[in-house]
Amino acid sequence: MMRAYSVISSFDCKIIMMIYHYLICNVLCANELCLKSRSEDYTDEKIKTMTNIKKFEMTDITMINFGPKEEAFTSEFPCSSVKIPSKLKSLFDTKDINGLIKEQKLMMVKIKSLFLELKDFQTLQRSFEMSQLESFYEEFLDLTLMINKKMIYFFKKELVILNRNMTTVLENINNILVIESVLNDDIEFKSPNLFLVIPLREALKNTAKFYSECEKAYLHREKKRNIITDMVTNLKRNFNMILIYMKNISSKFKTDTFDLTKARMQKVFKLFDESRKASFFSVNKLIKKKIALSQRKLSHLNEVIYNFINPYE
Repeated sequence: MMRAYSVISSFDCKIIMMIYHYLICNVLCANELCLKSRSEDYTDEKIKTMTNIKKFEMTDITMINFGPKEEAFTSEFPCSSVKIPSKLKSLFDTKDINGLIKEQKLMMVKIKSLFLELKDFQTLQRSFEMSQLESFYEEFLDLTLMINKKMIYFFKKELVILNRNMTTVLENINNILVIESVLNDDIEFKSPNLFLVIPLREALKNTAKFYSECEKAYLHREKKRNIITDMVTNLKRNFNMILIYMKNISSKFKTDTFDLTKARMQKVFKLFDESRKASFFSVNKLIKKKIALSQRKLSHLNEVIYNFINPYE
């Protein structure tokens, strides 16, 4: 990092002691801040990886992985690889994600009701109900696609904001080095006068310590940001994989038996049950909480640094 050099023309004893006192107070604040940051519990979901659709057929739905992976989530990733059908464009544009989730829940209730009815129907009635079931499922699939696009777009936007705030904080941390440079220059300029140099050296020592603590706090924030990024990446990957699986159910609707289709649908429904810890919606809420917490911690760190650099504002 480059240091900016400048010389303060004069310092009287009173101003030096004020700066010295302020630096000590800010170092204590930074120490407390870093201790709080390091004590955060970021225990992430310990869920095993689902590698392909065939394995998914044989695996309990709660075993899908939403933990950190090596792939990075960047702005190059599209929100979804599938386009919204034109007939649903108005619904997608007018409803937020909560409205779409509500519609999806209602559709699941309709489909589950048909499951019960289909047990007792004769051949003619059964054929009609199976056609209705297929129609309901297609609507459920479309709603799920729209939820996916809204969810991933939200996280993409939040990560851009988080990264921008991280950059701002880093710039402010680097500005602490300017204070170090000023103090170094003043120590050299006033070296014959020990009465002035001694408090300046103490101020320099505490400024360096404050910088070190802020840098540690920033690196901790960076680590948590990377965890969030990995979780969003894996949420996107797994959601897209489930969409492929759901389309596979739809494509085999005419050829698969009712019992097989029902079993596959029920597996999918578990993924969108908010009461289940590993459902997409539960993971969605978890990531949102982590982002909100990171933004609060980052804002507090930035406030401490800003007050240090601008003590009299």
